[in-house]
Amino acid sequence: MQYSIVNYKDINTNLYRLDAEYHVGISKIDMSRLIGYKLSDLCKKVVQGPNPKFIDEGIPSLNGKNVYFGTLDADVPNYISKEEYKSFRPYHLNVNDILITLKHASRVGRLWIFQEEKECLFSRNLGLIRLDTNTHINVETLLFYLWGRIPQTLLNLIATGGTNGQITLSMAELREFPIPKLSDDLQILLKITFLSGDKLIGQSKKLYHQAENLLLSELGLLDWRPEHCLSFVRNYFDTEQVGRFDAEYFQPKYDEIVKAVKDYKGRWETLGNLLNIKDKNFNPVDNKEYRYIELANIGGNGEVAGHTTAEGQELPTRARRKVCANDVIVSSIEGSLSSIALITRECDNALCSTGFYVVNSDDINSETLLVLLKSQVGQLQLKKGCSGTILTAINKDEFGRIVLPVVNKKIQSKIQQKIVESFALRKQSKHLLECAKKSVEMAIEKDEKTALQWLKKETKTN
Repeated sequence: MQYSIVNYKDINTNLYRLDAEYHVGISKIDMSRLIGYKLSDLCKKVVQGPNPKFIDEGIPSLNGKNVYFGTLDADVPNYISKEEYKSFRPYHLNVNDILITLKHASRVGRLWIFQEEKECLFSRNLGLIRLDTNTHINVETLLFYLWGRIPQTLLNLIATGGTNGQITLSMAELREFPIPKLSDDLQILLKITFLSGDKLIGQSKKLYHQAENLLLSELGLLDWRPEHCLSFVRNYFDTEQVGRFDAEYFQPKYDEIVKAVKDYKGRWETLGNLLNIKDKNFNPVDNKEYRYIELANIGGNGEVAGHTTAEGQELPTRARRKVCANDVIVSSIEGSLSSIALITRECDNALCSTGFYVVNSDDINSETLLVLLKSQVGQLQLKKGCSGTILTAINKDEFGRIVLPVVNKKIQSKIQQKIVESFALRKQSKHLLECAKKSVEMAIEKDEKTALQWLKKETKTN
């Protein structure tokens, strides 16, 4: 039997942690390397988001699904009214605020920098870190530090149990989080690297939007906007035919998008007839290592932004879909229907959650299929098909009834080219950001001179 002894005086008085996992984990970290400042020493504000009332459209309120390394648009945000936004003035986002996920089923601590000049709020499963004016660290350095291996381990160690089986990052502990002192030379280079990576992300997003506009223009939907009707009339026979009585299912906007697809100058087909749906369960081998993709790993422009790696016996029971390069994975869960991604060669033979449908087609290339399902053509029909009480989702029968256009091959090729270029830019950006993160780790674990020279070499910065 193995045991460790922890002195009572060493127990954090803010948290009173008595669990062995916490203390054994802390003992494995050389905390002396992290000593410099407390996060609260550097910040004007470190605060958890409020709990606003969400509506269908309005001012965006970011949630945990929106935050990932390299993006703040990994999923559709919630929305709040103008009045609600005004009432939560202390929680308005400013440019260069860092957002951090505070609640998750298994890991907390995803971060990115808010960079837009627009009205936006953040909700309760996120925390905000706002640096003080003229502080000793720039926002880019803090981001890369907090995303590093040791800080991420520490963030998840100080997280505690929460509601609904989630773990929660304590704000008191976050304010006490150790931040090391780093030189101006390294910080300047980290900022330059961040800006270069962020510029590539912007170019990638622009190409994706061009691809989407190509598709919508081909379908005559470029200027079409769905309208939510407060009242309309449907026959009882219509409800009896489909076995649905909820008003949302019969919204006229759903009929309009289906009509637009059926009016396309090319042909159309139901999804069930047009796509191959891979829904056979895969059983992982206990001691074999697998890459696993879940909803939190899906980026806003159809990319897989990350994955976890675990042996078969450690994977969740929902990790039962095997994916191959050029598959498209589509979330079936309402609230995450825009979580759709193209599987690239890097994720070939990975596993994904059974909360995804895995599809491909012989008639539509994967890049066009991605854009089609993420556009209003796919999104409206996916939302229409959702049903359920505890978990609202679209079942396989409804999924198969979605109608899709078989887009002109020349248009498909143009869309494919733009998405390929978009993904290539994302890949370049990811490389730069990962290098910056690694250089901070190197500065902490080795020395700053080595880190600075390595980062200059990897990013070709003189």
